[in-house]
Amino acid sequence: MNKQLDFSNLGLLFTYQDTLAFMQDAYTKPMDAIANFIGQKIIIGGLADLGGGNVSDGFAVLDGVIYPVIGGAVADYLFIENTVSNEQYDDGIEKPFYSNKVLKFTAVALDNYAYAEFKRLPYNSQDINTALNTIKTLFKNIAVESAVILSGCEVSGVGGGSCTIAAGIVLMDGEYIATGAYTGAYPVYLKPDASFVTVLPGSGNYIKFDPHTSQRYADVLRRTINNSGSVIWHKVLSDRFDIGTGLGKWEWLGWKICDDMRSRVAIGYDRRTVDPGDGIWDINYNTVGNVGTQQKLKTILQTNLPHIKIDVPIPTNKTSETDTGSGKIVCGNDANEPVAGPTLQTDYLGDGTGLDIRNPYRVLLALERI
Repeated sequence: MNKQLDFSNLGLLFTYQDTLAFMQDAYTKPMDAIANFIGQKIIIGGLADLGGGNVSDGFAVLDGVIYPVIGGAVADYLFIENTVSNEQYDDGIEKPFYSNKVLKFTAVALDNYAYAEFKRLPYNSQDINTALNTIKTLFKNIAVESAVILSGCEVSGVGGGSCTIAAGIVLMDGEYIATGAYTGAYPVYLKPDASFVTVLPGSGNYIKFDPHTSQRYADVLRRTINNSGSVIWHKVLSDRFDIGTGLGKWEWLGWKICDDMRSRVAIGYDRRTVDPGDGIWDINYNTVGNVGTQQKLKTILQTNLPHIKIDVPIPTNKTSETDTGSGKIVCGNDANEPVAGPTLQTDYLGDGTGLDIRNPYRVLLALERI
């Protein structure tokens, strides 16, 4: 404590009001500073549940003051009770001297404080240091990776080897870091001390901008929740993917273009091993990873034609039909002599052109988590 009294001197010490004021000032100012540091409406001790709707005595911070809280039956509100006691002065007159303020429970809401608004240190911590360490550990786990951008740090003005990075909020190893803006050359590295350097740090954590970055929280979460082998679809081809290698960068770090899906449609896995007769089942759909070899065009075979018969009228006289053309029937031969038996033949039904079996489609980009 910055103020103290020296009681080591011998002799009788007269105590004056200034002496008592000195003593009070020595502890009240530091305690008030601690109370303001802790925060508003914080339970710093006690008020343990005793069962039956009762709690033990405790301490709480309210409006920058640490108050004792009188336990007992819990009510919805707390009020400040100030008990003032007198002391006799040298003129023989008793005057108000002692003031004792405590918080007590009450059911009256007017001008009082809702008990539900009083909170304990986070995660039932017994002290601030434990609470801070717990918060830091929690932040590290939630952040997933050791360095993530929570907000800001947007990149703009890219050109000529330089860029502008806006101010933002970053988590590095669980530490909350507010960064300033940056304009200059890239690649550039953001360090835990909130400084930007253009030389790759030899050690420690950092976030790389080249000129964009892979460490925005949304992109980190996307990498985390999609395990290796996961495939997602996109409507546009981002310039974040290298057309040669298919590998992604910046926000798509850890992803690549899924070449297995080139020019193919996806078929849902069917675990059934027996044909249910629904007209869509196929044993090839029973194994994940199976690949169909069919082309987009398929030639119709005789077996693909409808299961029907064509009625062909046969002339009853001996005159052969010699007309030609689509749909005409040739019967007999070109002469008029009788024949033993007519030969029936239709015109060609088609020219063998392959059948386009594709449905209306849109080309999508399949992306695979590496």
